[in-house]
Amino acid sequence: MKALPRPLKILPRCESILGQKLPPSYLFLAEHYGYASIFGDEIFSIYLGFDRNTPSGDIAERTVLYRRQNAIKPTEIVLCRTDFAEIFVFDTTRADARGEYPVLRTVGDESALYAPTFADFIVKYSHDVMA
Repeated sequence: MKALPRPLKILPRCESILGQKLPPSYLFLAEHYGYASIFGDEIFSIYLGFDRNTPSGDIAERTVLYRRQNAIKPTEIVLCRTDFAEIFVFDTTRADARGEYPVLRTVGDESALYAPTFADFIVKYSHDVMA
């Protein structure tokens, strides 16, 4: 995983666009590392600025785009898309007591639980990609 620190001063704008709060484990990554990729697959991040006319890896921008394309539900936040057409999303309808969301893996019309939290997603995804 590679990363570069980035401030969270624009978090309120991001969460306002998403219509949901981001989970604590994701915010830890964003606050301490800024962005990350796992073996070339970008974990969508909070960008300080983005141009809506130029695609980026901003989590709010990507989520809005995927929602408009009906690739994800309005209650989901897109986290990562792989070269194998897998889309990983937060399911914001099932927050636990700490505010963590489960991560679902979607391929086509099929969705399944992939990890109970974002932190678990990082561990499992890293392992799966290396296997």
